[in-house]
Amino acid sequence: MRASPLMKDISSINANMPLAETLAEQLTHQEDGILEYITDHLAPAVQNGEHIPGGTGLLRAQAICPAWAFYQFRLGAKALKTPSNGLDAMERGSLVHDVLEQFWQPNKKHRHFADLRDMNESDFSQSLNLAIGNALRNFSAENNVVSTTVLELEQERLYKLIGDWLQYEKGRGITFNIVACEAEKQVDICGINLTLKIDRIHMLENGELELIDYKTGQKPEMKKLG
Repeated sequence: MRASPLMKDISSINANMPLAETLAEQLTHQEDGILEYITDHLAPAVQNGEHIPGGTGLLRAQAICPAWAFYQFRLGAKALKTPSNGLDAMERGSLVHDVLEQFWQPNKKHRHFADLRDMNESDFSQSLNLAIGNALRNFSAENNVVSTTVLELEQERLYKLIGDWLQYEKGRGITFNIVACEAEKQVDICGINLTLKIDRIHMLENGELELIDYKTGQKPEMKKLG
């Protein structure tokens, strides 16, 4: 609480120093200025069929906190990111999505359960490493601030995580054909146009569809849709 010794030779000023005025305060001093007060607590109305970005994230935010949904999706506000060493959780989650898409849809052609089932250890390792390499190259092209060391560590993490994931799918023994990966669908909800994305769609042997939604931060949950 004591003054720094560096300030001992600086003379003090006793005069009142006015604070900087806002533009509104400056305008009030103008004699010919006429101010009009308006109530501006509502955002512009969403037009019928207007596309709002965010997909299901918009619905989730609205359910949790309508105020934050308004700030984020109508005003474009964003929370400050927490600094992290290397990649953050969102970037890692996006990489997982991309690797799985690269694995199940190499060269834009779908793999199916039978392809995974019939892979030997060498083919499986080669296919997974190729998918990870493609995903990391795509990521590096858009994020040139990531070091080579970080990418090497991410390569190891992705191989173990997704390798275990695919082995689990192989062990389930449920035969399916891939219908689509990262499928997008435009839906209209009460006049608001949203883009929904489904990570993966399976066609099962009995003709039913299985929707896969990747979750990297929680325990997998399975639901049967009626």
